[in-house]
Amino acid sequence: MADISLTSHSPATWFVVDTQTAAIATATKSAAAARRHFITGMSLSLSTAPAGVLSVTVKSGTTVIDQLEIPAAAQAPLVVNFPRPYRALNANELVSVSCPSGGGSCKATVSLRGFTTQD
Repeated sequence: MADISLTSHSPATWFVVDTQTAAIATATKSAAAARRHFITGMSLSLSTAPAGVLSVTVKSGTTVIDQLEIPAAAQAPLVVNFPRPYRALNANELVSVSCPSGGGSCKATVSLRGFTTQD
């Protein structure tokens, strides 16, 4: 694997976003040949309070690498900047963040940001 010095990389060189109403919102950075993604942060916003607790997941491929719970009645935007970027578990692997439907007409927007290196 390439030597990664965070001072030699921009905090984020890519940004992906997805918005869905009454459906799962998933922001995905596609896999890239011989490259590895690093996640520097994520954001989540809801248009209304969710009908119940929402389990937001961050994945490397299909493996959950982080998870957080959004309580019912919460709707303020959430911005998470990771002090140390999450590294994709494998080269040539997508990374994603997903938020389940908040129910009814609740609109969810999720975003993921990071950088990619040669592996």
